[in-house]
Amino acid sequence: MQKMFSAHVAAPIVNLYDRFLRLGEGNQTAEEAERIRAVRLAVVGASTPWMMAANLCNAILTVFAFYGSPSATEVYVICGLILTVAVYTSLSWWRNRKRGMRERASLRGTVRAVIYAAILSGLWAALDVAAYHTADETQRMVLIALTVGMAGGGGFALATIPPASIVFC
Repeated sequence: MQKMFSAHVAAPIVNLYDRFLRLGEGNQTAEEAERIRAVRLAVVGASTPWMMAANLCNAILTVFAFYGSPSATEVYVICGLILTVAVYTSLSWWRNRKRGMRERASLRGTVRAVIYAAILSGLWAALDVAAYHTADETQRMVLIALTVGMAGGGGFALATIPPASIVFC
């Protein structure tokens, strides 16, 4: 009885997740969807160095803005994680930069884009949660500008992969 109930509940959730990952692929054959997905991932891949440079610069700016703040430790840890993700992503891009564009792409690329978007947006949101309550006016302005700028920029940069764009924003 328990297994039947679990399967009955899990099936619609899996279906919703699959539909979410396939946003923007309506009325396409599987072959067309794979080709379009490859183009979408290539567009985001081409802008990856610039996106990671923005993350690096903004994290470094945040570290300087919160120097000596009561929440400096939390800010340093979160910015360190952001820097780690940005450097890892940049190195991955660097290793794979000479590969030609793929003709087809599975949903795995979309899933990875969604995961990276969730990690980066989660870290930027955690920065607000950790630092806003102890920040002075200047630091709050920095946090507001970073939050709005990163949400807008990340959402726009990931617009060719709708699920990743939604998760980032």
